[in-house]
Amino acid sequence: MLVFLSECNLSLADNLRSCQEQRANIIYEMDQAKRYGNVHKQRGLESALNDNVRLQRYAAGTGHC
Repeated sequence: MLVFLSECNLSLADNLRSCQEQRANIIYEMDQAKRYGNVHKQRGLESALNDNVRLQRYAAGTGHC
């Protein structure tokens, strides 16, 4: 049982790190789109970022992110 809880905690930490990495990647790509004037990509990434934030809020309540 203790081993399972330890694995679960590691998995939760990995999920949180994964969500943070995704968010950082989206922000980086969005900055690049702004830099090069790619408005369509920028808007799509803004939408993805909003979805990522909503997903993080939901997952935080379930312990997945």
